[in-house]
Amino acid sequence: MSRLKKQKIIRTAGTATLLGILLMALMSCKSPSSPEEDLKAYIHVNNTCGAAVDIFMNDAFNTLLENDSSTTIEVVTEGIYWIKM
Repeated sequence: MSRLKKQKIIRTAGTATLLGILLMALMSCKSPSSPEEDLKAYIHVNNTCGAAVDIFMNDAFNTLLENDSSTTIEVVTEGIYWIKM
């Protein structure tokens, strides 16, 4: 096999590998495919302060969060929320 032919094969294999990696990255994307999809907002809270804390959302008690634990607060409507601990 000539040197030129080997270089062409190596270049083609490299291009195919890069295209394969790009295709896999695009297929694994978690973004919604369209804005019409029913999306739900949430807030994830981690407590690492050393004590249990009360979580308030818009001045209303939401939950008690123990030390070294986490919770997800489901927010069903879009908007601005004030969170206090």
